[in-house]
Amino acid sequence: MNLEVVVVAIGYFIILVLAYAVTILRNREDEKGQEIINRAFDHAYIILIFGLVVVYFLVALPYITIDSQTTSYLLLVSKFISVLTLGGSLFILNRKRRCNH
Repeated sequence: MNLEVVVVAIGYFIILVLAYAVTILRNREDEKGQEIINRAFDHAYIILIFGLVVVYFLVALPYITIDSQTTSYLLLVSKFISVLTLGGSLFILNRKRRCNH
């Protein structure tokens, strides 16, 4: 699969997840929607940082040889997992909030 196709797919998922975040913010009261979005972004940032640290150590270790294309794919996979975490967290937190009321 080409690198460009992967970037376009990740861009599509980012737009999809952010559109869902906007609908949560519009449908909920400001305080509740803001809390859901803040917690979801916190989860996504933690996963992204963890993924980037793993990729960094894979590249930095002298015993593992990784070329630039593999590194690019690993970085994109890390970002994709972060976006999936964001979408999943938004969905689960919104559902929990809705079930509690």
